[in-house]
Amino acid sequence: MELILTDLVTEEVIYIPVLPQEFKVRYANAFGSYSILRLGEVKYQEGVELSSISWDSFFEADRYQNLPYVQSDHWQDPQALHGKLERIKIDGRPVRIMLTESPINFDCYLESFDVTFKDEQGRLYYSISWIQAKELDVSVENSENLADGMLIYRVHIQDQGWQDWKSMGDIAGTTEQCLQIEAIEIKPLINSINIDYCTHLRDSGWTGWVNNGATSGTVGEFRRIEAIRIDLSGLNAEKYDIFYRLHVMDHGWLEWSKNGETNGTVGDARRAEAIQIVMAKKGQFFESDADFFFQQGQLDTQAECQSRSSYLTDNDQYYSYKVKEHDTLWDIAGIYFGNGERWKEIYDQNKEVIGEDPQTLRPGIVLSIPK
Repeated sequence: MELILTDLVTEEVIYIPVLPQEFKVRYANAFGSYSILRLGEVKYQEGVELSSISWDSFFEADRYQNLPYVQSDHWQDPQALHGKLERIKIDGRPVRIMLTESPINFDCYLESFDVTFKDEQGRLYYSISWIQAKELDVSVENSENLADGMLIYRVHIQDQGWQDWKSMGDIAGTTEQCLQIEAIEIKPLINSINIDYCTHLRDSGWTGWVNNGATSGTVGEFRRIEAIRIDLSGLNAEKYDIFYRLHVMDHGWLEWSKNGETNGTVGDARRAEAIQIVMAKKGQFFESDADFFFQQGQLDTQAECQSRSSYLTDNDQYYSYKVKEHDTLWDIAGIYFGNGERWKEIYDQNKEVIGEDPQTLRPGIVLSIPK
């Protein structure tokens, strides 16, 4: 069992070398104190929203780092650990707290960190408390089969109404039918990301910005969308890019735009007929490859795509995912399940590939993700 803190801004991983004897976990309507040393695991109430986590422990001195209760492989100088945690508190950076072999896996902010020197042995005693970083709660009807992406979207089409939800590069709308898009809704499927968007409409110009599933455009007014801007905000927005392009009357598919740029036409009276949207981690989607990967969701040659893309189907029961640098099981669970807390399902399926430490993912390994 290991207690692991991951700085969600710098991505630094901090191992706590001495496990606390007890966690205090406070929920919105319950309070529980659970002994780690006696039970060997932490139990928590399902369906109750976490509010805070706290514990008391100490950072062991150099001379005692090889004692049995110290995880010597992860020992660090007490002053260095003190400095790292103090800096996290000062900067207000979010941290993922994970206790392996337990359900504890939460994003939090450091609320308080009190340090005391009680002896001359070099130990540093501390009390620490964390408050939950609120996560985005996304609930989408009829989207069970769309969790293989980072976002879903749908459009309202002239004479047809709302289409079904699409995901990760799928075409929403129509081509070669002369039907206009009149409204759009876009929802993220990963935590701590907002998707913001606005549209340019016939006769009325740019709408105001909306986000996370709200409707942009009009329904029942026969006003076409002519252009769109889509951007990201929120806790983890700086880690991702969002790409999008419209299929426009007389022009066909336009070049890809990203991160708030305008895609479409303004002042040309040309309707938007279809749209594709892709969200990816920084540096993991290349505009020159966009047609190759995402044209109606079809991949030309699987062998060539596998070296470039993570979204390949292995068989009827599993997706294959090729791990990239800085990937975490939490992030991958967010991509495929829409919920990072389901990371253990991926770990249990791939334990032989990952090894004993779920926090360490080797770039290049291929994981099987249950569908």
